[in-house]
Amino acid sequence: MLKKITFISAVAIIATSLWLGAIVLFFDEVFAEPDFDVETTLVRVDVTKLKGDLLKPWQPVRMQRNRGTGVVLDTGQILTAAHVVSGATEILLTPHGTTRQFAAKVAFISEQIDLATLEVEDASFFDYISKISLIDFPDVWYFKATAYGYPYDNGPVQEISSSIVSIQNKKYSCGGSYPDIELSNTNKPGFSGGPLIHDGKLIGINRGSSEENGYAISISTIRQFLKDISDGRIDGVPSLAVMAQPVLNPAVKKNLGIPETYTGVVVSRLLNGHPPQGLAINDLIRSINGYDVSDSGHIGLTLRAQVPHQYVYQMMQVGERVKLGLVRDGKPIEVEFTLLQDPMNECTSAHERTRPRYFIYGGLVFTPFTERLSRKIVKEYEGDPLDFCCNTFLKEMSVDIDEVIILIGVLEHARLNGGYSDRYAYQSIESVNGTRFRSMIDLIDIVSKTTDDLIVFETYKGEKIVIDRRLAEQEAESLLKRYRVESDRSVHYRE
Repeated sequence: MLKKITFISAVAIIATSLWLGAIVLFFDEVFAEPDFDVETTLVRVDVTKLKGDLLKPWQPVRMQRNRGTGVVLDTGQILTAAHVVSGATEILLTPHGTTRQFAAKVAFISEQIDLATLEVEDASFFDYISKISLIDFPDVWYFKATAYGYPYDNGPVQEISSSIVSIQNKKYSCGGSYPDIELSNTNKPGFSGGPLIHDGKLIGINRGSSEENGYAISISTIRQFLKDISDGRIDGVPSLAVMAQPVLNPAVKKNLGIPETYTGVVVSRLLNGHPPQGLAINDLIRSINGYDVSDSGHIGLTLRAQVPHQYVYQMMQVGERVKLGLVRDGKPIEVEFTLLQDPMNECTSAHERTRPRYFIYGGLVFTPFTERLSRKIVKEYEGDPLDFCCNTFLKEMSVDIDEVIILIGVLEHARLNGGYSDRYAYQSIESVNGTRFRSMIDLIDIVSKTTDDLIVFETYKGEKIVIDRRLAEQEAESLLKRYRVESDRSVHYRE
């Protein structure tokens, strides 16, 4: 009996030792240090750019200097964050460990997901640099990572170790939401565009911080971007072109006649007039490419990894086909959907960002409304910000128009536009002389061609801003001179 117990105990000890050994090996791998100097793959990115004022788009642009970080991939591509180099008039790269600077230019840029690649003409740049590989695993396998970057204080490269808190869709500056790595520690100014490293491999690109956490663009998003630009153009991150709500209360399913056995998200809106392609409002999206969607809107890539359902198709390419499992009228169906360009993407070219778009008529200054602009407006808006946002941006998403146009300012002239500067600031314009328009170009065309004595701009509230056409034409040149404005319209609308 004693021998039997001793044998069992020995087996148990051996099994425990093997188990503990496996754990040690696992964590050795998880927290392993790279076998080469990551810093040799880094470049300091010094940028000179022109920047316009979104709230006063008619004013001249100003020069701004910026600093970020870049990393050289094993493909020879120089990768950084788009916001570091967007609108740059000059880009200088300094490889780690040197003082030599190399002129560079943007090869491809996607402000939608905040990524850009750079190129240099001087091939000797690569004599000063090492290259790094992308990690082979998906986003969900990492526990710890290290962010690298050049801080603003002109100091040497610094590194910040963090744990990965989550991978969730976060709002980006151009309006869409895309996978972001949330880190336990914040990154420093200047780290943007620098690499997030695990085990000597790239798993993300630093893009900013909140007060408590750092954020990085995920490896899957980086792969999507690199594949997107491989054909020499950018199509962007794809979309289903719908808004969908999680089903967190069983009454929602009961109201739509959806059996409780099905989980998923409910299509609540079709965006910007895109054709439904087999999707309809009140459809329950229960699966995407075979991944089941939970009532909270997540899918399980692994036992430990829950990611937003958008992750599945956002990592594909525009024009590819995605398989959706739906519940419609209480019955399960399967459809295939061609992925579209994201209608929530408000990004424009770097030229448009550095020189904000505008059109002036009768001293009224009109500009396209974007989410980036809305954040600036809300800080200045004296009314209810929620009322403003709901009645401009969100209200217009399902309307068959290309862009929302708002009155951003008034170049005051007592006889011409007296009384309009305060009351109508930041309101969206619905029509001109009773005619609705799709875009700024349409608005300009209507105003330019009308022969009516009065030009009537109607706001979303139904209020009317009336300008005397003859007086506006008579005072146009002197009004621009008084306010030192170069033209009545930005370069985007000049022939």
